[in-house]
Amino acid sequence: MIKEKVKKACEILEKDGKKGFAKFKGKDSDFLFAGTYIWIHDMNGVMRMHPIKYKMEGKKLIGLKDGSGKRFFVEMNKKVRDKGEGWVDYTWPKPGEKKRSRKVSFVKGAKVDGEDMVVGCGIYDMPDAEIDVLIKE
Repeated sequence: MIKEKVKKACEILEKDGKKGFAKFKGKDSDFLFAGTYIWIHDMNGVMRMHPIKYKMEGKKLIGLKDGSGKRFFVEMNKKVRDKGEGWVDYTWPKPGEKKRSRKVSFVKGAKVDGEDMVVGCGIYDMPDAEIDVLIKE
C-alpha cells in the first residue's frame, strides 16, 4: 500500500507540480492513511512538504541523524539517485511520541516543476525480519 501511495503521489506531482502539495495535507487527504503520510524533500535535503510537522518545511535536514548516527536523508537521496526508488530503514519518533522507533520508508524520485525531489512514506511496527528483506531489494 505504501509503494502504491508514493507512486500515485509522484504521478500527481509530475502532472500538477508544486500546486499538488496541497493534495497531501489535511485530514481528508487520501495520503494521510493507516497512521502514516507522504512527505516530500529535495535532493539538497530540504523538506518541501510535511503534512504533520509543518515546522520542518523549508528546513535543510540532510545532516539529520537517527539514534545510531545514520544520516537517513542522505541514504534516501542516494537510493533515489542510484536506483530511482527503494526502501530505507532508520529510527524516528512515531507521530505524537518522543521516543524513537524503527521505521522503514519507501522513497521514489519525481520531477516537480523541473526539480528533482524525493517522495516518501514510511511505516513503524514492522517485524525486523520483514524490514531486512525490504531494504535488501
